[in-house]
Amino acid sequence: MSTPTMSSEDTESPIWSFRENMLHNEHKTAAISVICKGKWFYIQLSPQNFSKTPELLEKYTKLMEDVCDEDDFDVSEEAEQDLQDWIIEPFLKIFEELQPPSRDFVTLQDYLTPETYRYQICGQKGKIHPFLDYDVPSEQMLDGIAISQYKLSAKWLSFYPEEHQNRTFKL
Repeated sequence: MSTPTMSSEDTESPIWSFRENMLHNEHKTAAISVICKGKWFYIQLSPQNFSKTPELLEKYTKLMEDVCDEDDFDVSEEAEQDLQDWIIEPFLKIFEELQPPSRDFVTLQDYLTPETYRYQICGQKGKIHPFLDYDVPSEQMLDGIAISQYKLSAKWLSFYPEEHQNRTFKL
């Protein structure tokens, strides 16, 4: 299966990227995280969501079995790529229509608390479709990291996450 990220003629990077895959071997469920234009998409997969389309359930089950194959790394790696390609396809139009961020730089706050959307993938009439589970409200992360007092210095500057800009990263 070819990767839908870009054709061989494209010179630009795709507008999205995978961040992580979380797989549950026993239940054959998965969660895939994708970042696009500074927004985070959390995509959940479950066999129950394909129960009305036996051919899609069979394809999903086979991909998940191969992804979780601990005996053959090559099969597992190829199946993971195939699963990602298959799942991302219905999101391409959504990603293209997303509005870009209103500024050219990313702040630490943007990185720590991106706008987040949760989707379920469901099978209907022989095709997979993304369904918005719910919009996740923007939340601040819990304050701080435990750092021993002896490691802190009064000479250190203090910044708020929205003040820190990463000018090397473009959305």
